[in-house]
Amino acid sequence: MEVTGRPRWAEVEELHKQRVALEDQIKRLESQLAEEQSKASVHENASQKEHKKVVKLQQALEEQAVRTHIGLSGSRLLSLSYL
Repeated sequence: MEVTGRPRWAEVEELHKQRVALEDQIKRLESQLAEEQSKASVHENASQKEHKKVVKLQQALEEQAVRTHIGLSGSRLLSLSYL
C-alpha cells in the first residue's frame, strides 16, 4: 500500500459496496424464505384438512359396512324365523 492511504480508501469503499450488496441479498433471501414458509404452512394446513376428510370418509364407510352387515344378518334371521 502507498503511504498516502488512497488505495486503502478504495478498499474501504469496495468493502462497503460489498457489504451493502450482501445486506440486500440477505433481505431478499429472508423475504423469499418467509414466502416459502408461508406457502408451506398453507400446504400443510390443506393437507391436514384433506387427511381429516379422508379419515371421516373411512369411518363413514366402515360404519355403513357394519350397518349393512348387521342388516343382512338380521334379515337372514327374520327369513329363517318364518320357516
